[in-house]
Amino acid sequence: MTITQRVTFGAAALILTIPLMTACGNNAKDATSSAPARASQPVSPLTTAEKTEAMAEATSQAPTSDQPPADTTDPVIMALEAFAKDHAGAVIVDVDREDHADVVEVKVVDNDKVQKFQVTPDGMATEVPTDDTNDDDVAKAKAAKVTALDAAKQARAKQQNGAIDSIDIEDDSNPVSWKVEFDDPNGATIAQELIPAQ
Repeated sequence: MTITQRVTFGAAALILTIPLMTACGNNAKDATSSAPARASQPVSPLTTAEKTEAMAEATSQAPTSDQPPADTTDPVIMALEAFAKDHAGAVIVDVDREDHADVVEVKVVDNDKVQKFQVTPDGMATEVPTDDTNDDDVAKAKAAKVTALDAAKQARAKQQNGAIDSIDIEDDSNPVSWKVEFDDPNGATIAQELIPAQ
């Protein structure tokens, strides 16, 4: 075979190869374009139990406006809490807040002895002289199963208006109860709550 014939034969082979390659490329593209698109995975709906759990969680996180907020700033409650920490054995039988002041006078029974203290909300307690040896107070202290502090907190939860002015045991009531009185800023009594002492 001459050189001219070889060149002519090679060129002819190349010309025949190009359409074949083009056809293969088109077939690959057609196969790709004609392949069905992958279907997106459907999102499974929430079950009834999951819906209930989600609603319960949302409800628990929502603010409950119908519940009264806990009042930890009432001067009487603050004074009684501070006093109770330093006088664990004393039983408070009478509480009286001074008018237009946050000083609270408390009468306590400790080892059958009646004592009086002036207590501030920050816990400073000053004993004041008293000649009160009323056996009635001793009997009240022994009868009370609910402390004056607990009675104050329960009454405060029921009554959101005013400030606690006085707390004492009504031993002539049935059942024996703590009487908690509330005053307005002018010192006038606006409400009272009876909390069972036993």
